[in-house]
Amino acid sequence: MLLIGGGLYGGWRYVQGQYYVGVQDGNVAIFRGINQNLAGISLSSLITRTGLPISQVVASNQSMIRQTIPASSLADAQTLVGQIQSEVDNCKQKWQALVQWQAAETRYQAEVAAYRAKKAKVPPKDNPGGQPPTPDAAGCAPAAAFGIPATALPGGQPTPAPSATVTPTRPAATPTARTSARATTKAAA
Repeated sequence: MLLIGGGLYGGWRYVQGQYYVGVQDGNVAIFRGINQNLAGISLSSLITRTGLPISQVVASNQSMIRQTIPASSLADAQTLVGQIQSEVDNCKQKWQALVQWQAAETRYQAEVAAYRAKKAKVPPKDNPGGQPPTPDAAGCAPAAAFGIPATALPGGQPTPAPSATVTPTRPAATPTARTSARATTKAAA
């Protein structure tokens, strides 16, 4: 009996010395123990649930985290979560840079249009420059995971920037346009 008790205690100590990174309630989390059940009893317990949504983690890492990533200690698990968080923060910054560039580009193009239509006396000066690179799908989660709609990104369908009402101008009549208009009128009659 003492041998069985010692074996159970040794097993319990081993399990309590294990850590892993997994998912709980849609967030990356650190657990103590192993991701198994014995006779309906979980052999792990939650240590820390981060505020990092699993949806913001790149897809290849999401699948590894969902299957759990073992760590040799709590410090190793925390380091792993820190690395994942750093990658997510980097991706979020890249997406936000694209959103900011798109907003600046939309404003600039509206200023250019107003200047060309002679609604503005001063030429536009706030050219946002070249478009920042789009985050690589293999290295970043999609923009939607960060709450960024496609319409806020270059190539999306951005909502028009508020601008002054532009009255359409009638093109100057040319002899060809007049002849064409007369021919169309006679054909219709």
